[in-house]
Amino acid sequence: MTNTLPYDRTLAALASLADTSGVQVGITLTTVGGVITGRLISSTRWAELNIETLKATDKNHNAMVLFYETYRDKFAAQTATTIAVQDSLQNVELPDDYMNAIGNVSRPLCIHLEGARFVGGDGSLSNKQATPWRGRLSEVVGWSLGELVLKGEADSAHG
Repeated sequence: MTNTLPYDRTLAALASLADTSGVQVGITLTTVGGVITGRLISSTRWAELNIETLKATDKNHNAMVLFYETYRDKFAAQTATTIAVQDSLQNVELPDDYMNAIGNVSRPLCIHLEGARFVGGDGSLSNKQATPWRGRLSEVVGWSLGELVLKGEADSAHG
């Protein structure tokens, strides 16, 4: 019987790093539903991008803005708690079972991308109106560092 994890620990560590340090990095994810490419960002940044997007429209989206502001604040509080716990355990020796339990509690359940674009079956990328994206880590079946770009986009970005 194989012991399979419901998530990739390395990817979860990268998502946690994005949450706790604000680091952003290009990444491409393979899910059961398809391939998504974009920049890995923190959960707080994801909520901020959704707030910015809603405020930029002409429509009245006050309830949705409030929804994302609430979650942004919740994400920020969770991140502060995670950092405080990690800092307080720097020089503490605990049995592995305890350390694993602490790691599982602070492990993110979702991954967030800025500028997310979907790769079509023909290798094309979705529209240039890239969006913030959130997905469950348990649904990612593979990943690689680096953001996919179309050949013409790469040429125009460098020249």
